[in-house]
Amino acid sequence: MKLLGLLLALVFVALVFPAFANETLYFRDDLAANVSVPGSTATTIITRSITMPTSIGPWRIRAHYGIIAGGDAISNTAWEFWVDDQQSSNNLFADRGAFFPTGCSCAFAGSGISRNTYAAGTTVTFLLRVRIIGGANTVFTGYGSGVVAKTHLELVVEPD
Repeated sequence: MKLLGLLLALVFVALVFPAFANETLYFRDDLAANVSVPGSTATTIITRSITMPTSIGPWRIRAHYGIIAGGDAISNTAWEFWVDDQQSSNNLFADRGAFFPTGCSCAFAGSGISRNTYAAGTTVTFLLRVRIIGGANTVFTGYGSGVVAKTHLELVVEPD
């Protein structure tokens, strides 16, 4: 009888709270090829479309990215990095800025949680974007012997 009670309790929890049982999703995309970034132009370097789970909702996105940029051509430029969900004018999250000195091959990371929430079953496209204030430069796929660090975008879908 106790076993039956335990099984019924587990079924109840799975039916009432399905999002917490197994609905956290993880995505990682590495930059496939170096990207040239023109000066003062917002440039998309990684794109990922995600369909939100159909159970419960709303959902938020936790984002993390790492960017390898610069090289000999860099010359005291300011860089901006952010994740864009294209949903509204208040759609930027995980936004950061950096100032790279001349000749720097630099790594930069940012993370954050989406300001917007996303309804169950909707598909949202997320963009990792870069803008250089000043001269043009390159975002590299990675850096180091055996490519120790990679330019990447990680997205985690979590219940709000």
